Amino acid sequence: MPGLMDVIARVDAALALPPRAIRARVGALLGRGGTEREWRDALAVGTAVGHLHEPARGSGKAVVLVADAACPSRVFDGFRMVVGVAELVGRGWRVVHFDPPGVGASPGEDDVLGPATAAALGAAVRRAAEGGSLVGVVAFGAGAAGAIAGIARDPEWGSMVHFLVDVDGPTDRKSLAARLRARGLAAPSLDDDAWWEARDPFYNVDALPCPYYRIQPNDSEGGLELVNGALNGKAGWARLNDNQPNQQWYNWRPEDNLRLSPAGFSNRNRWLLGLLEQAFHTDYPADRKARRMAEAPIGGG
Repeated sequence: MPGLMDVIARVDAALALPPRAIRARVGALLGRGGTEREWRDALAVGTAVGHLHEPARGSGKAVVLVADAACPSRVFDGFRMVVGVAELVGRGWRVVHFDPPGVGASPGEDDVLGPATAAALGAAVRRAAEGGSLVGVVAFGAGAAGAIAGIARDPEWGSMVHFLVDVDGPTDRKSLAARLRARGLAAPSLDDDAWWEARDPFYNVDALPCPYYRIQPNDSEGGLELVNGALNGKAGWARLNDNQPNQQWYNWRPEDNLRLSPAGFSNRNRWLLGLLEQAFHTDYPADRKARRMAEAPIGGG
């Protein structure tokens, strides 16, 4: 029998459906309902099957949605996820989602967020970027580990990503192993460096070439270190929830006034949509320049 908090979450999710459906319907009536087509890419490591949703009147912006490990991407077509295809297309954004080899509609063997998943994400990013669109990647749960590793380890298509949003993803190989095993997936010993380094978010985050948003509803162990890693690494820009961007986090202290993502399904939906609007319009080079100037020692010494 589900606990009280689980029941509350389900009720909140159900109550969120009517306004979300209404917003998606309004978008369609405004001529932004768009079209959908399936795509297939033959990769060196298997076949990726995905879907591209094109708004009738585009805005030059695109979102690639990455589902949790072993989760078919069709989950984004409904309203079970915090954000869904219809409401994103209703804003005039191209939306691409995909199944890596061995998941959902894609044939082959699931390599559990490894190189095959990264190659499939790369194929999705290339389709999203067609016509010069700005591409944001939004990855959920354990899928965020695969997104961080894929974007960081493949500079060719990783450079096409304008920003990455990590929605409550694992923080290191230990937390990723726990997530995978909770989903009934096999995870090798933590000493198997070759396997984990292709998936470990903490190992890869400092090589992430794009701005990094970390979204978490609690003081998740290791989440602050991930933000620090991106900020001090190649990305040079990072933000935790709606706290001040480019803030260095040292430890969890109440006096830090750390703002977490809002509780409740419907609240998180509205909040995440607003964050995506901000992310597409943020001047990251200017933010990086301002940060360097603020950190420069007085007198330039």
